[in-house]
Amino acid sequence: MIKYELSVFAEKISFFHLYSVMPSLTHFFCHLTVTDTRHRIRTFGVLSTVEPDIVTSPLSGVYNESTTVSLFCNATGNPSPNITWTKTGDSLFTYTRDTLTLTNVWRNNTGTYVCRASNGVGNVDTRNASVVVQCK
Repeated sequence: MIKYELSVFAEKISFFHLYSVMPSLTHFFCHLTVTDTRHRIRTFGVLSTVEPDIVTSPLSGVYNESTTVSLFCNATGNPSPNITWTKTGDSLFTYTRDTLTLTNVWRNNTGTYVCRASNGVGNVDTRNASVVVQCK
């Protein structure tokens, strides 16, 4: 936890203290206490946005033909990121879940699969996984 204390004087507020600034994997929270000229204390919470960060990357691998391949990708951020899978060189391939499952794979499934995490905040985070399918 990062702690800050800040005092500011304004016309209607005699001072306020900012404390408990806590970045986490999913959000950023500030706790703000304001004391006005009548010594009434008001407490506020401020939740901010955080760009996506992939925390579990998909794993590359070599697979036998006719097997099932599962690639997993997980990201944090605020708001919660959306996961989109694409295959390099195949503009028609798009999948929108954390786990990409390819059943009964064959040589055309060989390629690079890209996990993209986006939430409209900051940059899109991406990770690649190579899938190689061996013929029987």
